[in-house]
Amino acid sequence: MTSASFVAVVLAVSLCQTSAFSSMPRCPVASTPCRIKTEREGFSDIISGQWCSCPDSKSCSNDWRTNQDRVVVRELVIDGNINITFSMMFCDAVQSQTQCSSGQVALQLVGDPEQPIKVDHINCACADTLPLVRHEKSVGAELRLYHSYVCANHKRICNIGWTCQTTDTVTGTAFLHTTGYPCRCPTGTACQSYPSYNTLTEESTVKYFCIPEWRGRSG
Repeated sequence: MTSASFVAVVLAVSLCQTSAFSSMPRCPVASTPCRIKTEREGFSDIISGQWCSCPDSKSCSNDWRTNQDRVVVRELVIDGNINITFSMMFCDAVQSQTQCSSGQVALQLVGDPEQPIKVDHINCACADTLPLVRHEKSVGAELRLYHSYVCANHKRICNIGWTCQTTDTVTGTAFLHTTGYPCRCPTGTACQSYPSYNTLTEESTVKYFCIPEWRGRSG
C-alpha cells in the first residue's frame, strides 16, 4: 500500500467513525473551523475532513467555492521547502482579520501540519500573499506538537553561517522541547542538519544551516 493510499484509508476510517452527526463534537467557539482541507504543492492528493458540527442545526458546508465568505485559506511552508495550502471552513461568515504586526504569530496548529488535530490560533492576516513560514515548533506537557507560523516578511533571511534552527530542551526531560527558526533560508536552499565533531572535547554536535537543496543532507 502506498503512503497516499494509507493516508486515504486512515482518513476514511476517521470520517466513518464520526459520520453520525449526533456523535460529532460541537464546535466550541465561532473561531473554530468545522472542516479543513490541505493540499500539498505538486501533489494531486487532497486531505479533507469535518472536525465538528455547527450549532443551531447549521450545516458545515463542503462546498469550498460557493461559500467563500466562510473560508479562510493560508499558504504554509512546512518542513524543508514543502508548500501546502491549508483551507478552513467555518460555520458562519468570517469577518476580515486585522493585519499582523511584526513578529506576531499568524497561525498555530496542533499536530501534523498536513493533518492537524486542532487550529489553536488564527490571529491575523499578512499584508502580502507570500506563504507563512515556520516560527516555532514545540512539544507540550501533554506531548502534543505545536507549530506556529508568521508572515514571511516578518522573518529575516539567513545570511551565510547563520544557524537556521535551534532547539531548547526543558531541564530534566528528554521530550519537552522547543525548536525555533530564527531566520528563513534563501530561495534554493533548505535548513538542513550539519554534524560536527570537536576533537578536543570528543563531542559530536548537530547544527543547522541553509544548504543548497541539491547538497542537502537528511536531518
